[in-house]
Amino acid sequence: MPCGGAAVRGRTEHGDPAGAAPGADGMLAPARQGRPAGSGVLGAHIDALTGWVDADGDITMPELAARLLAERGIKAHPASLSRLLIQHGFTVKKNAARERNRSR
Repeated sequence: MPCGGAAVRGRTEHGDPAGAAPGADGMLAPARQGRPAGSGVLGAHIDALTGWVDADGDITMPELAARLLAERGIKAHPASLSRLLIQHGFTVKKNAARERNRSR
């Protein structure tokens, strides 16, 4: 029993949460939470977005958001577009003039 006489509750003798079932490898892992990947509004437009970025590597996120609204009728925040492109392998790097260049 721990110091102070407090009882340890909700754990097995191995320190695992009580009632948790081990996975195939015998380890405990939390279940994935949230909606499935790629099921957001922008997921359906990833091909168009990556095509536009591939065609014009210097396009900014606000310009990309404006083009998405004009051509597809989808309003998206530039930060959301940035996160989506990063998830699909795009990076942002600065050149010697400290200007940003996008690459894949």
